[in-house]
Formats: sequence, C-alpha cells, structure tokens
Amino acid sequence: MSVGKCAFTIALLILCCFPIAGYSQDASPFFPFVVSYEAPDNATNFAKYLDAPAGKHGFIRCAEDRFVNGAGEIRFWGTNLSGAANFPTHEESERIAARLAKFGYNCVRLHWMDAWDIFGGWNPKNHTDFDPQRADQLDYLIYCLKTQGIYVNINLHVARWLDDRDGFPHKDQRPEYDKGVGNFYPPMIEKQKEYARMLLTHVNPYTKLAYTEEPAVAMVEISNEDSIMLVWMNVWSNLSLDNLPDPYQAELRRQWNEWLAAKYDSTDALNKAWAVVNEPFGGEILKGGDFETPFDIDGRTWYWQVDDIVDCDATVRDGILRMNVRKMGGVSYVPQIGFRQFTVEKGKPYTLSFRIRSDRPNRVYTSVSMDHEPWSVLGVGTQLNLTEDWQTFTFQFLGTDTDDATRFCITGLTVGWYELDDVTLKPGGNFGFPEDCRLEDGTIPCLKRSEAERMPGVTKDWVAFLVDIERNYWIGMYRWLKDELGVKVPISGTQLNYGSTHVQAALDYCDNHAYWNHPSWPNKSWDSVDWYVRNRSLANSADKEIFGPLATARVAGMPYTISEYNHPYPNQYSGEGLPMIAAFGRFQRWNGIFQYTYAHKVDTEPVKLTGYFDMNVHALQLVHSPACAAMFARGLVKPANSIHVRFLSENSEIAILTQKLSPHALNFSALGRSFDVALNEATALMRSREPSPISPYTLAPKADPRIYASRTEELYWNMDQENAGYFTVDAPEVKLFTGFVRDREFDFGGKIRMKPGKTALDFATISLLKLDSGGYLLTATGTMHNSNGEPKPRAESLIGVPIASPWEPDDAYTLADKWGDVPVLCEGIPLELTLPAGVWLVYPLDEAGNRRSDPPLRFENEPLRVGPECKTLWYEIRPGH
Repeated sequence: MSVGKCAFTIALLILCCFPIAGYSQDASPFFPFVVSYEAPDNATNFAKYLDAPAGKHGFIRCAEDRFVNGAGEIRFWGTNLSGAANFPTHEESERIAARLAKFGYNCVRLHWMDAWDIFGGWNPKNHTDFDPQRADQLDYLIYCLKTQGIYVNINLHVARWLDDRDGFPHKDQRPEYDKGVGNFYPPMIEKQKEYARMLLTHVNPYTKLAYTEEPAVAMVEISNEDSIMLVWMNVWSNLSLDNLPDPYQAELRRQWNEWLAAKYDSTDALNKAWAVVNEPFGGEILKGGDFETPFDIDGRTWYWQVDDIVDCDATVRDGILRMNVRKMGGVSYVPQIGFRQFTVEKGKPYTLSFRIRSDRPNRVYTSVSMDHEPWSVLGVGTQLNLTEDWQTFTFQFLGTDTDDATRFCITGLTVGWYELDDVTLKPGGNFGFPEDCRLEDGTIPCLKRSEAERMPGVTKDWVAFLVDIERNYWIGMYRWLKDELGVKVPISGTQLNYGSTHVQAALDYCDNHAYWNHPSWPNKSWDSVDWYVRNRSLANSADKEIFGPLATARVAGMPYTISEYNHPYPNQYSGEGLPMIAAFGRFQRWNGIFQYTYAHKVDTEPVKLTGYFDMNVHALQLVHSPACAAMFARGLVKPANSIHVRFLSENSEIAILTQKLSPHALNFSALGRSFDVALNEATALMRSREPSPISPYTLAPKADPRIYASRTEELYWNMDQENAGYFTVDAPEVKLFTGFVRDREFDFGGKIRMKPGKTALDFATISLLKLDSGGYLLTATGTMHNSNGEPKPRAESLIGVPIASPWEPDDAYTLADKWGDVPVLCEGIPLELTLPAGVWLVYPLDEAGNRRSDPPLRFENEPLRVGPECKTLWYEIRPGH
C-alpha cells in the first residue's frame, strides 16, 4: 500500500470513530434515553457527598443569613414530592431515596399531602383523620430519605379545602384551598393547628422519633402560597374575597370595623381621613345605552365583535339589547359587545352602571380599557356572576390614565342568550360607602378589590388592615408551633411576594417560588387540552423576569430558599434551568433551592413524559443534577463577597401595596433600582421602620449593556446578540455553558474550551464537573420529546380551532392531550472539548451512568470529540497513558 493511500485510510478511520463537531453519521441526532431508576456506584453517583444519616450533627438552625448545624453551614439542593408521590410503597421509597442521593439531592419538600392523600385518597370521609396505611408509607419514606442523608421540608397547609364534612359550608364560594380565609377565620385556624399537631407530634415507628424531635426535618412551612393580601388583590380569580359568603364575610367585616374603631373616633373622622370624592354627574358618555330607540350595531360606537367561527347575533328591540350565542368564537373574547372611541382622563371620577341577565347562571367579564394595544384597563376590570334574573351592576373608578380611544366591553359570552339594558357611563359620583354605613354601628363594608382604585384613602387603610391580619396569623401560628408543639427547626410562613415582606421576615427564614414559562390556560384553569407554555430561553432575558425579581426580593440577614423552581416541559430549552439557578443562587448566597417536582403520582418510575413538572423522567434535568449540587450545595461556585441592599420600611411597603395593588412589586423594581444589579452583585432588601438612605451603587461601565460579569468573575451573561444569549460559569472545579451556539467557541481561562456543533435549536447546555479521580463528568444536552410527541406552536391548532388572540405570545407551544409514546428521545450534542494537554480517555455512559462495554475513545494532545453517534447525554473522562 502506498504511503498516500495509507494516510487516507487512517484519516478515514479517525473520522468514522471520532466525527468532527457538527457531523453525525445518523440521519437524526435523537435516540432513546430514560435515566435509570437504579443507583449504581459509578462516576455519576454523588451520594458520598451527603453526610448520612441526615440530622447526625443535630438540628438545623438559623445563624444570621445561613442555615447551620453542629458541623457548620449547610445548603439544601432539593426537590419536591407532591400529592400521592409522598406515599410510595416501602420498596419504592428505598429506590427513590437512593436515586435522589445519587444525584446529590440532600433535601425533599413534602408537598400537597393534605389535599386528600394523607386522609386515604380521593374523596375521603373527612379532611381530619389520617389514613393509617398512608401514615406508615410517609413514615417509611422519611426514614429512607434520612438514611441516605436527605433531609425533609414539611409543608403543613397546601391544598386542604374544608367542606360540609368538616363543618365548613359554601366551599364552592370560597377561594381555592381556603387561601386567605384561613388567615383570619378562627375555626379554620384551629383546624390548621389540629392538623399540625397530628402530623408533627406523630412518632415515626422506623426512626422512633416524633417529627418535632427529628433532626432530619430541616424546616417547616406553615402554608404554601397563601396570603389574604394576594387573594384580595387577585381580581382575575374565579373566587375572591369580594363575594365571600357568611359566616366568613361577617367575621372579616367584624375584624375590619374593630380595626377602624381602634384608629378613628367616629364616622366623620374616618370620612375626613379618607377624603372621599363626591362630585355631581356629568353628561352621558355611552350614547344610546337605554336602547329605547332601535339602531344597527355598526361598529363606530356600539360594536359586536365576531370572527369566522362564531355563530351569534345581537339586536336592539323592545328597549333592550339581546345577544344570542349559538357557537363560540375561536378565542374566549369572541363574541364581544361594547362601545368604543370615547375619552377617559387620568384621576377623574366615573360611574358605570348597567343591567344584565342570562339564560342560566353564568360568568362574564367587563372592563373599561384601551381600544388598542396594550389593551390596558383604565378603570374597571372585573368578572360578573349572572343569573336568570336582572341584576344591576355599578362600578365607580378613577381613570388610571388619559386615553381618547377607550372602550367599554363585555366578554366571555358562552353559548346561550344574554340581555343588556340601561348602560350608562358618566363623569362624577359619590365615591364613598353608602351613607347608612357607620363606624359606630360596625357596618362599614369590607373593601372590594373592584372598588380599590376609586377609593384610594380607604384602600390604604384596608391594605394596612390586611397586613395586620397577616401579622396576627403568621406570627400567631409560628409562636404556637414553637411554644405549644416545641418545633425546634426553622419555620417559614409562606412565600415572599404573596403578602407583606415585613411579616414574613418576622419568622425564621424567607422563601420564594418562580417558574420560567409556567403553563398557561387561556380559557379554563388546568384544562388538559387547551394550554401552552412559552418556548423561549432564559439565556436571552436572565435579568428581567426571574433572577432579578427573585434576588431583589430577598430579605437581608435571613436565610433564603426557593422551594419551587422549574422550566416546565415541553419548553425545549428546559435543560438550562437547574444549572443556571444553581450557579446564580450560590453566587447570591441563597440557602436552599428545590426543583418542582420529582413526582406527582404513585407511579414513580415512568418511562415517558406525561406532565409539565415531573423530574423523575426528565433526563435533561437529572443528568445535570450532580453539577448543580456541586455548584450550590458543595459550594464550588464562589459566593458574592458583599450584598447590595435597598431599604424597605413598613410605611413604604404599605405605600407600594396600595399603589401597585400587587405584592409582586415588593422588590427592587418598586424602589428605583434595576434588576440587572443582581447579575453583578448579591442583592437584598433591608428592613427598616422608617425610610433610610439608599446605599450607593453604580455598575461598571460597559460597552454593551446586555453583557454582565459577576464581581466574583465566575459568572458571565452575554445577551448581546438578539435571541442568541448564553451564560457561562468558570469556577476552578466546574465549567458550564448554556445558551445559543451560533458557531461560537467558548473559552474557560485559556485551558478549557468548548465548541458545540449544530443542534436542533442551535442551543445546548454543557456542564463539566471535576471528579475526585482527576477526571471529569461531562454532560451535554439539547432538547427532548416523546416519540410522536414533538411540541408544536399553538397557532397550528392542536385543539381544533384557530388561535388569534392578541394576548397570546407567538412562541406559545403545546401538546394538547397528545403527549406521544415511548420511548423518550433525547438529542445528542456534537462537541469539541479542549482540555489541558495529555492523554484523555472518554467513556460514553449508559442510562444508569455505567461505562458502555465499548472501548473508550482516546485523545492525545487534541480536542475531545463526541456527538449523537455516542447515544448518550453524559461521559466519564479519565486521564490516560
């Protein structure tokens, strides 16, 4: 053989064995890959870093802004078990605990137990008596977790919704899971205490300890996502405080009047303080709203919005406007009746009134809003509960902005008939409570959310009253748990940005939740067909919607956890989520991060994707978990060495809540500071009773405002190119790239370089974790889906109707109810990885993390090349000879 032919043959062999980045011998880069439910001892098993058994160094306690035990500081890299998943068989408990330990999880949040599962399952005889078999399953699960070195975070109230079986009538008229109502209604609070006593003083037969005496319990959360403030402010909720029935409304009104009587001497003093507006009425704005004279609805003023799908008509006759809907339109706001092209002035009082009825009990929505993008509400926006009888609805509001293209509309008209009459909108009106409502008689009504804008003086007092309700409830429950039950571990109330930050900061630690692209249901909550997630990457907007708000809501001087976080499936960039928050959370000096959720169901070992949140079969989240645990819990990413604070006084908190009508505003955004501060420096709110000076802070000058580097110089965010952002971590023992490739090479200190090849979305997440052996665990992911289950744009109408809503984003993706089949298909990533010079052996790993039987790939003084042909998401890299 000639030298030339020999060289060609060798080169061809090299290409066949080690394809260049971006090259794949297979037509598709996707292959079946479900992470094994076994937990063998191999390069992917990090259970050795868990200090088993959990609690061996004593109880967790708070030391300023840290969790500590007898061995020093501890951080929790955790996940959740939800609902029925908290009650596996004994064998399943052993396997779950071993698998979670393998991936480095050292805490599990026990969530949603109280809906019905702990009482025996769906539709139990009551919501009071624990089922003995379920209690045993929970006990054994906690025992197994403890044995593996995994702590538990016990949630008390999450989803129990008391009803007539428990002595609480009108369940269907109360907010979901009694959130908000359980903050002030004494019999419900007693029920919560009863549940807590039963659970926390119960002795686990496997550990021989009551949970109040169990050091493997890391923390206790009183009530998940619960706040009377948020329930009242949530105008979009189907069930709010506005229509709360007695005896609950009567009790709230009694407490409100008692609060007012402690502040004001008389009704006159109250009205003077509230500066109630009372102006004579001006001229009619909605001409023809009495419908006494028949007219055609021509769209110039009165309009009837339809589309190509709807079957309906609207006519004016016999002094009323009658609407018949035989088939709804393609979106929830079609058909729609309204009046357009009039002016609303900012701060000016208006009174809107009309009569309406339907052929059956029904719910519609009415608003005075912009007749153009962004369609913002300018005065009133609320739901109406209709009946067969005529009802008169009256709303008074102060214009929130000046706009000369305003509309009044009624939407949400489902199949049936509707009649509308006596529609009037005029400037002016009496903006106080009725004159027969007096403080001396205890008859001042509770403030409805729909009235908040028209009575700002009342709203400020009402918000302060709700803060006091929260203070009495949360601190009262906290003291009862500590003093009566003897709970020794840290206790939180609920999440920040649900109510008062000052109140939550009065407990042991603060918590928060966040989801990137949480599922949305345009028409009916949790509809299994009509839903979508936004298919977009956090790498393009890390400063805006998630990390900035989370970081700048933290309270200085206290431990801080994120007990729910996820990038829900089928978002195709979801592999970025856990590595990004693990690195960012450690840099921000957070103390716990919990993925939501490991599992919801009793079937804890599925083989295909069937839900938005479950990690047990989500390969992209699982395979990066060892690197995440190393960055966060083991501390391989360096924390910021200082914290930039903004001061939040109790008075300024009340002012923000009154103005914004949302506790989500309690972060830097309402205090004059941009969220992007958090990408450079650790951030927190500093509590103060009075306004305090603002600490100086300036960002270092940058050539491009969309490029950031942490002051520790380990985290780097590049959002310079539109829709092509990326994030890197360059710490001594861990490297991370996640984002859009765009034919770029990414350098880590000159010694390590990554050059991903072309992928399905031109996107990849790559983590490189140093092993004790001197080698590395390399993990490279792209996207995934079930067989025959690729998510599609919602506009392609998987639900059978066209989507044309101006409120729906153009990146809305869905599977409807067509999730696909087994197996799960994962994308292999073509990658050139440059390591320090020498010989490196690369072992492609199977689904259990074991080395495949094939010989390792060998590279000497050249980039390591892997790709889809390896049919794996992770690799063990060892020094060779």
